[in-house]
Amino acid sequence: MVKIHIKDLTLFCLIGIYPEEIKKKQKLILNITINACLNESLDDEITNTIDYANVENKVADLIENSDFFLIETLANEVAKIILNDKRIESVIVKIDKPNALKFSKAASVEIQKNRN
Repeated sequence: MVKIHIKDLTLFCLIGIYPEEIKKKQKLILNITINACLNESLDDEITNTIDYANVENKVADLIENSDFFLIETLANEVAKIILNDKRIESVIVKIDKPNALKFSKAASVEIQKNRN
């Protein structure tokens, strides 16, 4: 099993349930951990591993063009697109929403999805 981490991916989207939240795009910070079965195929070829730049692009496209109410739903959708790669056994997606709370640094949600 190989773990691949994408750390502090910062993106902007419309998200929230309150009218003031959906007037302009808000910053989200994602941390993603991908668990993949690659040990048999590791040979220094990008096609035999998880192309994390490709993952980043797919996640960015989803988020920057989305308009979800909840970060929980968004995290679930991010996990689903990452699991489209059959070599990925599981994924953990954590999304921080800075400035969502008055007295806290961020509100966040973490979801883990397994292939099965």
